[in-house]
Amino acid sequence: MRFPKNLPFVLVLVLALIGCATPPVNPDQLPIYEVTPGGGGIPSDAAQQIANVLGLPNNPRQTDGALRFVDEDNFFKVPTKPASGGSAGEDGTAGTAGEGFDFDAIQKLPVMDTGQALSKVQGAFSAISNYLTGASSSADHATFEAVDATGNLQANARLDTRVSYSFKLEGLPLLGPGAKAQVIFNAEGKTTSLNVAARALRKGPSTSLISPSEADRRAAEIYRAKNPDITALALENLGLAYYAPPLAQSSVQALYPHYIYGGTVTIGNQQVNLLQILVPAISNAPKVSLTVNADGATVVGQASVSGGTPPYSYRWTSSTTDLDLVTQGEYGPEITYRVVSREKISSLMEKLTVEVTDANGLVVMASKTVQVTPALTGEVLPQVGGVVDVGIERAVSDLGAANQSGFRNRILSEGGITLRFNWSGTAAWEKDFLNPPTGLDTTYVDNVDLTFYIGHGWGGGFTFEDTTHNDSSLTYTDASGQWGDGDLEWLALLSCQVLKDTHDGKKWWQRWGPAFNGLHLLLGFETNAYDWPNFGGRFADYMLGRNFGFTTITLPVRAAWIQAAAEEQPGSVVTVVMGVYGPGGLTSYNDFFHGQGAVSPDLRGSDIHGWWRVRVP
Repeated sequence: MRFPKNLPFVLVLVLALIGCATPPVNPDQLPIYEVTPGGGGIPSDAAQQIANVLGLPNNPRQTDGALRFVDEDNFFKVPTKPASGGSAGEDGTAGTAGEGFDFDAIQKLPVMDTGQALSKVQGAFSAISNYLTGASSSADHATFEAVDATGNLQANARLDTRVSYSFKLEGLPLLGPGAKAQVIFNAEGKTTSLNVAARALRKGPSTSLISPSEADRRAAEIYRAKNPDITALALENLGLAYYAPPLAQSSVQALYPHYIYGGTVTIGNQQVNLLQILVPAISNAPKVSLTVNADGATVVGQASVSGGTPPYSYRWTSSTTDLDLVTQGEYGPEITYRVVSREKISSLMEKLTVEVTDANGLVVMASKTVQVTPALTGEVLPQVGGVVDVGIERAVSDLGAANQSGFRNRILSEGGITLRFNWSGTAAWEKDFLNPPTGLDTTYVDNVDLTFYIGHGWGGGFTFEDTTHNDSSLTYTDASGQWGDGDLEWLALLSCQVLKDTHDGKKWWQRWGPAFNGLHLLLGFETNAYDWPNFGGRFADYMLGRNFGFTTITLPVRAAWIQAAAEEQPGSVVTVVMGVYGPGGLTSYNDFFHGQGAVSPDLRGSDIHGWWRVRVP
């Protein structure tokens, strides 16, 4: 097996994007956009007006000023009928009775007319027109598709009608978790989801931009800081965009232009596509210098920041360790921690990264690598059946830490759920996903109910930084027959393009269908996914019950994934959930996480009659 050529580096920082239009000519100046007084979130009275027009039961305004609503009974609902088969699962609680797809009824599902949906949303959003400056609306549909074991189509239907807004300033994309607006309707025109996060803006003074050559230099520094092993860097300046931080960052008073970068890099003998980043385009962006020292297993990092707009916030990321466990999520300009290893080794190279965000959401980072003598970890928990447990594999050193900690913290806050493993960077191994004798999944990935993976991917698989425990690239052929023969019900991949429609001339079900051996759901993305920091916590929140103040919403696993992506991924991202079906259409489509609702039987071997997917643009 070879590491695939031109593999996209697919998870991206809070400031990353894809799908940019033809780059504009780089100007010398651009205006900043100031947040108007009181314009940091949607006002409560406007939120109530929107609720009235859309028929919502409560005011959807959240404490950060965003509007959130989801109808847990009707969100992506499909017709089902009683069905039975399969096996009861490792703990015997699921039984063999469940729900089966009614393919005939699914095929006949009506959808709301797109023109009607657009008109209704435009009427509702007239209450916040000053928050949608430069935004344009469009309508489309999520789809359901099912094939039998030989690939014959069983159903191909539209599930909803969704109206989404794209934002622009000065003709440039406005991107980020603070620039989103979407409404979803079912066939009857009932609102099943609302997501709005926007600020009221006014054009401010123009600011001088750094030159493209200076932007090239800064981008090269970022990429080389991320991976000091690169030997050839071919940068591509893709143009300019504005970035909108999350509304929860209430200190933001202005939005600034950034340069978009991508390109290719050679690491060893392999050429790969770079993740795309945003480099602040203004001259007074924050600047960070980093010193890192090691003494045995102990690492000390210190960051010094100038420029930008204080106060600054910090996030530290280790290539081996979940640093939230050290700091309890409280970060400052200094950090001290001990490096541990899963196996006894004399030394390893530890990379420490600091990401600094100023008051206006401008983000800069720096990394340094030091040699350490690691201590041996004691984190491994034994194989145990009949309990509710999860695991985390963050297979990248400099990405995903906030998603890792957000997911972990929400899981552990619930009580009664065991975190069986939580590996980071080079401590995340490919063999954790594979059966013995070559793999360790009976101890790790297939020894838990749900595994959350964060890392790089492509249509043929996903990757690992570690190269000493298998070949660092898990392909769909590696995965065949691997998942679910132990405990695993749900595998969630915050990774790019793994579930794209076609790769290597094979459709989604031909590549990943054979991996199901008791696995219920595979959650992922068709396009590039983004490392916006709140996605992991939001996914766990909807699975376990998100408190909206007036009610708590608990969604099935697949709906929790889709809704988290709607809130915490860009509009360009296509979300996918796939699964199997069995006798009578028996399916895991409506699986809840353990303790939150019904869980379907396991399907293996001849009980698997075909595969299905939901595709959400």
